[in-house]
Amino acid sequence: MNVKITVHGHVTSLLPGNKKEYEVEISEPSNISDIIQENLEVNPMVFASIVVDGEAVKRDYVVEDDCEVVLVSPTAGG
Repeated sequence: MNVKITVHGHVTSLLPGNKKEYEVEISEPSNISDIIQENLEVNPMVFASIVVDGEAVKRDYVVEDDCEVVLVSPTAGG
């Protein structure tokens, strides 16, 4: 199964390669938390919200093949 992940915000500095887009291959249905931990090697709690194919979801949402996941950092500034 292929999953496209896009990251918005300052959390990109914590991710491998500091990239904003990732394409990951998973062998079986997995929830968002597991995908983030295993493929991006970061705690899924660092993201304020998660959107899959245009709908807000929770971290335990199980993804389907060819879905698009958007991970949003908490608001920062000063």
